[in-house]
Parts: sequence; structure tokens; C-alpha cells
Amino acid sequence: MFRNIREWSADWRVNHINMSSSALPATSKNIAIGALDPYSIGTSLTSHNRNRLVVQSDADFIFFIDHDTVPPVDALNKLIALDVPMVAGLYFHKGDKHEPIAYMEARDGLYAPVYSYYPGEIMEVDAVGMGCTLIRRDVFKAIRDQHEWFMLSDGSTILVHKDDIEDRRFPGKFRTEKKRTYGNSIDGCYMVEKVKRVSAEDEERFDYPYFTMTHGRTEDMPFCEMVRRVGFPILLDTSIECEHIGESSTDVQDFINAKYGARG
Repeated sequence: MFRNIREWSADWRVNHINMSSSALPATSKNIAIGALDPYSIGTSLTSHNRNRLVVQSDADFIFFIDHDTVPPVDALNKLIALDVPMVAGLYFHKGDKHEPIAYMEARDGLYAPVYSYYPGEIMEVDAVGMGCTLIRRDVFKAIRDQHEWFMLSDGSTILVHKDDIEDRRFPGKFRTEKKRTYGNSIDGCYMVEKVKRVSAEDEERFDYPYFTMTHGRTEDMPFCEMVRRVGFPILLDTSIECEHIGESSTDVQDFINAKYGARG
């Protein structure tokens, strides 16, 4: 998969490469990047890997590529050349519809795949997968500066934007104005969940949770919400068409066939 890494980095100096998986975390990948305790309460192999990569790296850009995603050989150079806070290449679900793994958020807070785009365009979206995504260092700094770190009752840790903390005298509570709050939809109400600030001991135990798997959602969606919340756009470069490897390879042609096949 990395046989053409020299071509990708021809114009750039690559100091260090880590590997991380998005949907199908594996112990072998965890060991490969030196994860110390992937089975800690409130973490997962995937989010642990991603957070460890961010915390341990001092690079200007962090490039996430999944073990089952194969970008074109010029993908990294093209993404870096854009010099934007966050940009992703295009890849597709392995299911029957093969829809793009890039999304727009509807008014009800749910996400729908980006079905329509002009091939080759660079468009702003609300969320992407992490299978072929480049993120600039200042995005992570802004998230850390504007959020506070809490622990839920089940031991998982989350980040809460400082504007969503209801009252600093009661640090065990926070609120959000969104209808969709951690998997619940209650119209016109605030959802309040008991939390506590992460202790100094737990700060040593956990990597900073830029990526978390909470309430049935994969780690990429909450992360993209935080990116947008701190004021950065998320771009999708549709000229970077990746293969998504499963039992067979899924690419843009599968998406086109699924979308237009019924029309002949």
C-alpha cells in the first residue's frame, strides 16, 4: 500500500509515519504505533490510535489514511498544496449504494451523504471519514484551546466547548442547544448530563480525546463537529478518488453504477 510513498513525498520531507484505522481497528495496528493501553475504560482502538498520533506528533500536518483505503499516488502532495485547515479525498461505502463517505448536516441534526458533486470540484462539507484526510496542526490547537475535558459516568471522556458550559460554579453540568444531544432528540429542551472534570491522574492516563466513540457514533463525526465549531471549514477534494478495499475494491465507478444503473 505504501510502495509509492516516495512519489507522494517527492516535494516534501516526511519525518515520521504512523498508521491508524477508522472503522475496523485491529490490535496489530494498535501495537504498530505503540499504543500502551488500548483497552482502558472509555476508549477504543480507533480513537486511541488517532489521539496518540496527534499527541505524539509535532508535525505541521497530520495525514490520516486507513488500512483499507488506497489513494492515488499524488494524493498527499495535492492535499498539502491546498494549504487549508482540513481536507479529505473521496472514497465510498462498501455497501450496496456505495455512497460517498462525506456528509452534509440536515436541520434535524442528521447527516446525509453527498450524492451530487461535479467531478474534480473542491467543495465544503459538514463531515468526512478519516480514510484519506489531511488536518493542519492549528485545528487541533484551536480545539484544545476552546474546549474543556470531562468524564462521563461510564468512564469515557469527552470535550465540551466552553460556550456550552452552563455555569462555571457547577462544573459537573453542561448544556447544548442542539436537538440531537448524545443520541437523544428532545425538541425545545436542554439536555443536561452529569459529568466531572478530568482529574490530573486521568490526564496522565488518557490521551487528549480529539477523537471519541460515544453513543454509537464513530469518532470522525464528533471530531468534524468540533472542527466546524471552532471556525474551520472542512473541504472535500473530489479529484482524489480512492479505492476502498473489502472483499472487493469499491471506487467511484461503483457509486456511479449504483446511482444510475437503474436508468440503464
